[in-house]
Amino acid sequence: MDKVEIHPSGQCQLRCPFCYGLDLAPQHRTNLPVGIIETNILRDLREAPELKDEEPLIVFAGMYGEPLLYPDIRRAISIVGELQFRFGIYTNGLSLDDDLCHILVTSANKCKKTLKPIYISFNITASVITDRLYEDLLPKIEKLSKIRNKENSSLQINAPIGIVKECCRDAVLRPMQDKLLDMGVDNIRYSFPWAPLDSSAIQDYQFIETEEYRDTLAIIKQLERSDPKRVKKRMPNIRPFDHCFAMSMSIAISPEGDVFPCPEVCSPIFKNKGLSFGSIINQRLSQIWQSRKHMQTFQSFDPRTIKCVCCPVDFDFNTTCAQIWPPSFEDFGKRLLGK
Repeated sequence: MDKVEIHPSGQCQLRCPFCYGLDLAPQHRTNLPVGIIETNILRDLREAPELKDEEPLIVFAGMYGEPLLYPDIRRAISIVGELQFRFGIYTNGLSLDDDLCHILVTSANKCKKTLKPIYISFNITASVITDRLYEDLLPKIEKLSKIRNKENSSLQINAPIGIVKECCRDAVLRPMQDKLLDMGVDNIRYSFPWAPLDSSAIQDYQFIETEEYRDTLAIIKQLERSDPKRVKKRMPNIRPFDHCFAMSMSIAISPEGDVFPCPEVCSPIFKNKGLSFGSIINQRLSQIWQSRKHMQTFQSFDPRTIKCVCCPVDFDFNTTCAQIWPPSFEDFGKRLLGK
């Protein structure tokens, strides 16, 4: 088990036009009870005999929700530190405060030193398109960086930047990158959309048009060369995967408690398509992981049917994984069942 991604909250204070989960959120949004997170996920990982050798990365994120809006996020992060898990957080950062900064740093310091990474990733693009970057978000990141440095913490601060129309000009990107690096951000990653869009298709969206794609890529390459250790770009995958090996090493849990193969399908809409193989509300993680239902989902799921191209573990992972794991669904199913 490489990763357990928890989406604790169905709430978000923004409606970013590029958000993948915007149209996948249920009408009624809820929060995952913190007692369930503690008992059925985190403590079960430490106490269940079936999971005693697992050291997964615990991620707090959201397809359509903002994890820092979760009412019990302080308690959840504190438990992760208490149990010495490595962890990651994906957030727009707008709800970060001094108290939460200290909790993040404290929990990171409690993590087993041999386990990496421990990080928080800020959705920079969300603040750019809402004009909240310099006034609201950057001061919070700078405060976290100062507290992190003062406590000599191993917490990494990451800044993924999605390339949308407001983020495709050198006049916007260069000063933003300089500011982020100056305040101590460890990694900046520029991510391009899956494909450029024709101008006729982007009336209500922020994705860059075809003619802007090449020019923006040239700008990003220059920015990458300015600090190659801390600045990277990520290009989209083009073709769908024909097998899903992500679910053999990771799971995602929705605010409703349903367990899915990965965060890209972590929505009740995909539950109705048969992609959930358990509920953490009435089952412990040890009862779901490597269960018969888990195996059946692996056997029956064809990523091409929903055109999976944005794999959370990346194409290189799938290529490597396909070489390591059994070459057929049948063999993998036998391994899951201990046969």
